Amino acid sequence: MPFEAATLFFGVALTALALSSDLRGGRRKTAIALGILSVTAGVVAGVAEAVGQIWGPAIAASSLALIAGLLLLGRRTSSPPSHTFAWWIGVSILPVVVVGGLLSAINERLLEVSILTLGLMWLRLGAILLTKGRRAGSTEPRLGRLSESN
Repeated sequence: MPFEAATLFFGVALTALALSSDLRGGRRKTAIALGILSVTAGVVAGVAEAVGQIWGPAIAASSLALIAGLLLLGRRTSSPPSHTFAWWIGVSILPVVVVGGLLSAINERLLEVSILTLGLMWLRLGAILLTKGRRAGSTEPRLGRLSESN
């Protein structure tokens, strides 16, 4: 169930990033749609797992939608750091998985290296988003104190 839950939450993150992006028109709508597709396929995969079936097509659809959506966010210099880092995650997913597959040929446990690498990248993205949120929220108390003194 961990992989199914991960695809669901990664899809939620993609949708949130796409909604907060400065992309225009079709690229933004497509990134949002891919995020929603990733979430939906993640839910289907989770339900299938809960009833005792593993439904690979749902996991594959969720993963491919996630990669495409992350790549749509782009790597422009005007993008916020969270969107740029999300793009780098999208770019690195396939090479990291290939390296993990090669490492698992040596020893099955070495596959965990690629999973750990991707997990750390998603944690870093979460940290970037949290610090961004704190900075945006840190102006509220100052404004509150200014209005109280008036």
